[in-house]
Amino acid sequence: MCSRRWARWRPPSRAKLKVALTQLETERLAPGRTANAEAQEHYLRGRDLVYRRDTASVRQAIAELTESVRLDSSNASAWASLGLAYGLRTNQSMPARDSIYIGYARGLAAAERAMALDSLNPEGFAVRGYLGLYSGGPADSTDAVLRRAIRLRPNYAEAQGWLAQAPATPEYEAAAAMDTAVRLDPVSPGMQLARMVMARMLDSASMGARYGEPMARLRPDLDVAVQLAAYSLAELGRTDACLALSPAPVPRAICLHRAGRHAEAGRLLSTEAARLRAGAHDLWLRWLPLALATTGQLERAIQSERELVRYQPTVPLPRAGNQLLRTSADPTGTRFVEAVRSLNVQAWDERVRSARAAVHR
Repeated sequence: MCSRRWARWRPPSRAKLKVALTQLETERLAPGRTANAEAQEHYLRGRDLVYRRDTASVRQAIAELTESVRLDSSNASAWASLGLAYGLRTNQSMPARDSIYIGYARGLAAAERAMALDSLNPEGFAVRGYLGLYSGGPADSTDAVLRRAIRLRPNYAEAQGWLAQAPATPEYEAAAAMDTAVRLDPVSPGMQLARMVMARMLDSASMGARYGEPMARLRPDLDVAVQLAAYSLAELGRTDACLALSPAPVPRAICLHRAGRHAEAGRLLSTEAARLRAGAHDLWLRWLPLALATTGQLERAIQSERELVRYQPTVPLPRAGNQLLRTSADPTGTRFVEAVRSLNVQAWDERVRSARAAVHR
């Protein structure tokens, strides 16, 4: 039997029940501005899957978000999340020849749809900036849309993390943006990966290894984390730890070269370069120009980039002066970095734009 005290108890009214949410929690619970309950359910599931970042989740996210925008094509947030999912999938797995640009183009089309639907929603602008980073887009336009996203939502963790990776962002500002991103969302796989990319761009191998090695061991399913950790460990001379991660062939060649096993590294890179010339275009070949530059083969590095950009853009590069790029052929790495960026901008103009036109038809 209940006591009188408990019998008199009544739950507080909804008006009086107030819970303080963090900025991140508010963003994750945002309704996505759709009145269609089914579309909203698909959107929220897709948004959660995108956040996880692993390959299987991203593929499921595309299906969920595609269904969401089919049911309600007016939801800018759903279009932005779909654009990000396309970009992540393109960065994770290599589809059929030449279609990697179609993958980026689909992402760009979705992001631009979000921007057109709601000019005050920062998500479309942020995703447009992310796609510019990874598809070789012009640095000025990529920087501009990321900054607009942050002006619209200063506590937007992903936009801060992507701005930290943008080539046009000064080093001091990149470090501050990355600190802000991690503070806002410290457990996000996306932010941890962004921090690893930024560490390499800022020539901080110690930072890259400090954050990358544990993540690579904890999440071996995140291939990008494994490869980035391998590069940082190689740069520090920790070649045994680098090889223990079992990186892909091209990063492995850098580990071998740094270990003084030059003949093995050379054979591995020659095999990969031959595969590229023969028409192979799997995802990790995008690291080949950087590996060749690291081993002092500047002209071969630039030539491999010319071949590579027919099928896919290169990985975001470290800044000129990065230790891995300092060779007798290119003491500061400037020639290599400038050549690769120029080739990627050309590819953007010639391939990404034509792919975008094909997607819009």
